[in-house]
Amino acid sequence: MKSLFLLTLLSTSAFAVKGEYIQGHDLASTCMLTFFVKKGEKVLTGTCSGSFIGNKTFVTAEHCYDEVAHNSEKFQSQQLPQKSFFTCPGSEKKYQVQNLFPMKNSRSSEWQDLALIKVEESVDAPPIQLPKSADEIENALKDKENCYMSGYGLDNEDKYGVLKTARVASLENSPKDLFSVGSTQRVRLRENYTDHGDSGGPLYCKTPNGTILIGAVHGGVKGVKFNDVEKINAALDWINYHKDNANSNEDTFQRVMINSDLCQNLIECSEAMKKLNALSGDVEKVMSKLIKKSDAYKMEVLLGGETLVVKMEEVWEEMIKQWEKNDCYKKLYPDKSN
Repeated sequence: MKSLFLLTLLSTSAFAVKGEYIQGHDLASTCMLTFFVKKGEKVLTGTCSGSFIGNKTFVTAEHCYDEVAHNSEKFQSQQLPQKSFFTCPGSEKKYQVQNLFPMKNSRSSEWQDLALIKVEESVDAPPIQLPKSADEIENALKDKENCYMSGYGLDNEDKYGVLKTARVASLENSPKDLFSVGSTQRVRLRENYTDHGDSGGPLYCKTPNGTILIGAVHGGVKGVKFNDVEKINAALDWINYHKDNANSNEDTFQRVMINSDLCQNLIECSEAMKKLNALSGDVEKVMSKLIKKSDAYKMEVLLGGETLVVKMEEVWEEMIKQWEKNDCYKKLYPDKSN
């Protein structure tokens, strides 16, 4: 791996106003995303950051995805001679972008600035470890002394492409946005702030179980003395699905999530019927069986068994029948029913 640059901490530091630059810190999974923009007769280079999570898959910011998607359209139409690519520490190899997945298409959340990018070839870099649960993320954030940020954004000389890392100096979990939208899915850092090019870079923490990815930098704006990081709590199923499936697609994932939502609705209906003493033994057995099947099929599909989508849809149809047959809406929402 390349030796890292130790920058002199100045009052004008773009990456971290307060916070210790770490020399020799392991950043092998933090890679640079390069895309191209055509303006008039000029072709300009754009930079973002991202985390390699394994199996040709990177986590970055959705606004970086937007730039890459635009670049891909231009590339396909021959308006650009270049294709977007990642480069990782210790290698000059360019990993060209193949598939793009913005989180807004996953049905998990409409408000998070997260995206996944798959490349064409296997990546010669160690992946960063993903958390096993949202609770693991929340526990890791309680000890900010073990949390760090990395990226390739503008440095003190206004140059891109130098990989930097800084220990987190301050951390506000679940900050309130203007409309309190998506606040529980973000971390706000008021003393470590990022600049252009650091977008998509990782916030990660050391834990007893290893170093885990917490989130991706939402964006850096020059002169703004804080930045937000998008936590990956709500995106874990989506991230793991695309990472673990070579031929993953959003349509399959959405169908799995819709089925899962309906299953949860059926659980709530079942609980409401129990409270009203309206749940017969036979109905309880049918609902329990449907719920168990749905859960099992969901896990198998997420782990690669996409042929099971057909079976899931059969269960889905049966759950809808049970929902209607047992008048679930009226039992769940008696005040709203006519």
